[in-house]
Amino acid sequence: GGGEGEGGSGPVVALLRLARALLGWEAALVLCFGVTLFVFPTLTSAIRASEAAPSSCEWRALYVPLSFLNFNAGDMLGRAFPFCIPRESRSLLLFAAGRLLFAPLFVAFRRSEAARAHSDALPALALHLFALSNGWLTTAIFVRAPRAVEERDRPAAGALLVLALNSGLTAGSLLSLGAWTT
Repeated sequence: GGGEGEGGSGPVVALLRLARALLGWEAALVLCFGVTLFVFPTLTSAIRASEAAPSSCEWRALYVPLSFLNFNAGDMLGRAFPFCIPRESRSLLLFAAGRLLFAPLFVAFRRSEAARAHSDALPALALHLFALSNGWLTTAIFVRAPRAVEERDRPAAGALLVLALNSGLTAGSLLSLGAWTT
């Protein structure tokens, strides 16, 4: 009948089958945005201008807002240049998990001038790389994942990826509530 999936199974079974086929891609997307919202802006906005920086009040006042600009520029560049995209979700999932290493790095930058080499350049570079990885990973997942399913399933796959993205945003937001204790 109408609305049935493969082999006479209903639409719910077909959607679950599709979600299972996309599981690695969905997990990478949840992890990508979970990590991003956990780290940025919660941990990164707690980093202040270096004491070794010029003692300009303007620089210290603009440091955090410029960090937001830095993140947004890096994220946009990462989304604009999706090159060398792996064909398998496993690689992207490992890459997404590897981004967790930025969390202790930003905590160290917040706590220690020595960790940042008494400069603002190292935290700014790390933030830019973190943002680039977020943009690149997001685009890579949304470009490759639909190709992992049959063409007729691609609209539903897109909807499942959006659900995964929103799940990652929610998880990252909830995780960020505990980040202030670090």
